[in-house]
Amino acid sequence: MKDEGAPYLSRTRLFRLFALAVFLLYTAQLWRLQVVEGPTYRQQAENNRLRVSQITPPRGIIYDRDGVVLASNAPVLTVAIVPADLPEERAAEVYQLLGQLLGMPPETIEQMVNQRRETGDLFNPVRIRTNVTRELAFQIEEQHPHLPGVSVIIESHRSYTEGPLLAHLLGYLLPISPEVLGEEEYRRRLSQGQYTVNDRVGAEGIERTFEDELRGRPGRRSYEVDASGRLVRELQVEQPTPGHNLLLTVDLDLQR
Repeated sequence: MKDEGAPYLSRTRLFRLFALAVFLLYTAQLWRLQVVEGPTYRQQAENNRLRVSQITPPRGIIYDRDGVVLASNAPVLTVAIVPADLPEERAAEVYQLLGQLLGMPPETIEQMVNQRRETGDLFNPVRIRTNVTRELAFQIEEQHPHLPGVSVIIESHRSYTEGPLLAHLLGYLLPISPEVLGEEEYRRRLSQGQYTVNDRVGAEGIERTFEDELRGRPGRRSYEVDASGRLVRELQVEQPTPGHNLLLTVDLDLQR
């Protein structure tokens, strides 16, 4: 007599083995995520919530022999993007809207952010446009729900009271880079933690010669952010030490 129940039992065993294999696979995956890679993911989540950023010190003021200001600092508004706070699925939308507000091609903004991503530095803001008007800054802040990762920050801008008159003596500032300092000096300054990729350094003249004296010591700021990178609360602030002022032997009237 033919046993008609045998194929049924065979299929049942196969199904049970398949279900057991799937269960074991999911269990192994959960174990890997929670036990093996759990500390890594927890650290990444903590980094996304807690931030430590550098506070750039006020640069020293330069005077002529009679105490007339030749170089000082003035606050400016800068539009920036923190790559870590920019969701990849919304990146194109952000580039498009920000490009419209700033009057620049979205492709240019994307390229600036991608260049920073390639370095692995995702938490330092990428400057998109410096010295924007207050009206434009307000417009960008109003669009914050549609611009995750975008912020308006206050920075210090070097101001030369006599314009180009003393440029040959005072020099100027440029973004820190291997082209300005040389590869070895560039890496040394970044590795010491006194500079970030967003800082500027003296490129010529007095500004370069007395860079260490004018620079000062940066501070540190610890704070908590939400999912979009917005400040939730300050945790700790270490104030920076301003740079030293310089009194030159230059006579401004004589230079004029």
